Amino acid sequence: MKCIVKPARKHLVTILIGIVLILFMEYFGFFDGMSRHGYDLFFRIRGAVEPEKSILLVVIDDSTLNRLGRWPLKRDNYVRLLSRLSQAGAVGLDILMTEPTASDARLAEAVRRHGRVVFPTYIPENPQSAPFHSAFSNLRSGHTHLEPDIDGVIRTVHHTIYHGGRKLPSFASAVYETLPGNVFHREAPAGVNPETAFPPDIVQLDSRNIHFYGPPGTYPRFSFADVLEGRYPPEFFKNRIVLVGINAAGLDGQFLTPFSQRRKPMNGIEVHAHILGNLIEGRQIDAAPESVVRAASVVLAILGLVLLMRMDGGRAIAVWAAAMLAAFLGSLALFAALDIWFSPVLFSVLLLFMFFIAYIVRLEQSKSQLAEAKDMWEDSFHTIDDAIMVTDRSGVPIQMNAAAKELAQDRRLLELLSRKCTEGFKETGKTADAGFRDPFTAMPVHDEIIYAGTARNYSIKTLPRIDGSHRLIGFVQVIQDITEQKRAAREKQRLEAELAQVQKMEAIGTLAGGVAHDFNNILMGIQGYVSLLQIDLPAEDRRYSRLQKIETQVQSAANLTRQLLGFARGGKYEVRPTNLNELLEKTSDMFSRTKKEIMISRRLQENIWLVDADQGQIEQVLLNMYINSWHAMPEGGDLTLTTENVVLNSSHHRSFDIQPGRHVKISVSDTGTGMDEEVRKRVFEPFFTTKEPGKGTGLGLASAYGIIKNHGGFIEVKSAVGEGTTFEIYFPASEKNETTEKPVPAMESSRGRETILLVDDEQENITVMKELLEDLGYRIVCAGSGQEATAVFMMRKDSIDLVILDMVMPGMGGGQTFDALRAIDPGVKVILSSGYSIEGEARSILDRGCNGFIQKPFLINDLSRIIREVLQK
Repeated sequence: MKCIVKPARKHLVTILIGIVLILFMEYFGFFDGMSRHGYDLFFRIRGAVEPEKSILLVVIDDSTLNRLGRWPLKRDNYVRLLSRLSQAGAVGLDILMTEPTASDARLAEAVRRHGRVVFPTYIPENPQSAPFHSAFSNLRSGHTHLEPDIDGVIRTVHHTIYHGGRKLPSFASAVYETLPGNVFHREAPAGVNPETAFPPDIVQLDSRNIHFYGPPGTYPRFSFADVLEGRYPPEFFKNRIVLVGINAAGLDGQFLTPFSQRRKPMNGIEVHAHILGNLIEGRQIDAAPESVVRAASVVLAILGLVLLMRMDGGRAIAVWAAAMLAAFLGSLALFAALDIWFSPVLFSVLLLFMFFIAYIVRLEQSKSQLAEAKDMWEDSFHTIDDAIMVTDRSGVPIQMNAAAKELAQDRRLLELLSRKCTEGFKETGKTADAGFRDPFTAMPVHDEIIYAGTARNYSIKTLPRIDGSHRLIGFVQVIQDITEQKRAAREKQRLEAELAQVQKMEAIGTLAGGVAHDFNNILMGIQGYVSLLQIDLPAEDRRYSRLQKIETQVQSAANLTRQLLGFARGGKYEVRPTNLNELLEKTSDMFSRTKKEIMISRRLQENIWLVDADQGQIEQVLLNMYINSWHAMPEGGDLTLTTENVVLNSSHHRSFDIQPGRHVKISVSDTGTGMDEEVRKRVFEPFFTTKEPGKGTGLGLASAYGIIKNHGGFIEVKSAVGEGTTFEIYFPASEKNETTEKPVPAMESSRGRETILLVDDEQENITVMKELLEDLGYRIVCAGSGQEATAVFMMRKDSIDLVILDMVMPGMGGGQTFDALRAIDPGVKVILSSGYSIEGEARSILDRGCNGFIQKPFLINDLSRIIREVLQK
């Protein structure tokens, strides 16, 4: 809080000082002076413009005095002049004639004849001012009073003056009103009665900023003597406005104007010509009201401050300079194009002040951010888990973070790290000053050590600290404890080995599944021919019993292929919610009755979660586990069965493709001989066995592995030689909460008269099944491929009642064929037949509406039963 309040106070003090300074500048006239200077500068930048063309100057110059005599000129000369200017639109005689002469009557008469002549009125301290004596008291006149600003420059004119009870128009406005149709509307004095105004009171009204058309000499001048001598005919002055004044050295009044850059003055008659030109053209310089200038300057300056506060230093300077230039050019454009004077001085000073304020604030912010960054760096430096040490050239620490300080408590480790700082950078053959070369250009050095004191691994990265001359001034050493990383690397290697094992098992399983499928097709042919022979023989014939023995061997072979398919993740047949405790009790009781030398103990969790499983396959898995343990305990031993509910998260068993969540764990532990590492790695491979030739197939644990994987679970084995073996099996828990039993009624062979389309790519299977089904009374149509089946069905769909479809065929497989048949006839009844189990592609086809499934090899009774079930639906 202090950090925030203190800069705020400093900023407030800075702003107050700036405001006071601006007020002092205003009080001492800085802004007025700069505005006047800017006003004059804009005139000079804009340059001369074309003046009012009807105005001409006739001047009494040095040449006139040389030819007509000394000053003052005889008033007959003015009579002659008015005669020469008889066709002029108006004549202004800016010449004071206060003394009476003999020629005054003639001059007065000449003025009356001309009718459009204006004389000047001089305003002395005596309020009873008049243009002349009584001879000219009734003639038209105007005051020639021009009041310079404090710097001596004429910028304004007062077209109406009330003085001594008299209203005096300006000389230019008096000439303007002599022109036909021109009326100058004058202001009335507010709160002052001109009849009672006494000297030195002067009321000046109708003030105008003079729009100067250019420097001295802007208006054309003609010599008084030249006009009298007739060098210009009277027609030359027709309808022109002629102003007559003095331009002789030492006689004329001289005034500074905005164009008087080098103090070159302009004579009075030409100033009045500029004023008269403004009146004729209706042109003047309109100054923006002071209140508007101040308000606009303050608002724009504040907006500039907001904008500058959002920018960095370089951009802020650019924006400030651009704003100053824009203010100058904008004011100049208003002045040159619209004759509007908007002083940019106050805005420029305020913007400069705002830039200064923004700079101070940004400086304070940078200072605060730098301090905050330093604090954050120190916090980060000390919270980094890696130890960081900054050392001198000799490796002696000069700064350490918290982790490094903790390491530095071990003095021997600190000495070792200090030596490591310099070892990688030493150069042989150098002087004793640490042996480093200059200029220093070495790259960072990486090293790893195992510190015996704590048996931990450290990774050390040493970076040289280089000054501006590329001389070594020390080191930065980053020490990372990589003990856990090393341990994780070893664990990763172990998991990669397990994953490779899983992938190898998958590959072997795919091969085994293909072999089992082909073998089932062969067994199908054998089983079919046996069934055909049995049909033709009576039950008491000796050959019938021999055929039954062949049939028994076929079923044994089918069981073998079923184990292969189980390993190949090929077969859950009847899945239902299952209580694994009940299966463990059932199978262990059965096993204990035959292997009494094994002591079985059970630790089963109450309220065990259900598992979606094929009970027959899980029983096969458990029996294979028991038998494997029995083989490992030839002298007898203990077999412990355990179940428990577990919840696995994503970190459990990352080498297995499982979903986190609820699982049921089965542990089968024995006290047998155990396995070495080589055997443990290969225990689930098909056909791998440690038994003597002829005493084992090597498929028991392999099929168990496949069945478990097919149920979405996984199995692990823990074993060591002489310490027994434990198999841990995990099954995903079911979302259902009750078991179901689905009794399968016994069915005898059924006959029929329907037409069946038999589709199989194995000719032997087609031959034997055709004969079997024809013996049962069915009419059979055969097809050897999916394409042929589709074509046959297209032609005979009205007469075909059922299709028995092989799933695995070259070209157009069973799935494609099924879709094609359903496209032809959505109501066609199809039984899928395959050497694979119902899982996988077969399940997908059944989900699409296939009516039934039978796995090869099958008995004729089973086939006839499922045919009748499908046909009778």
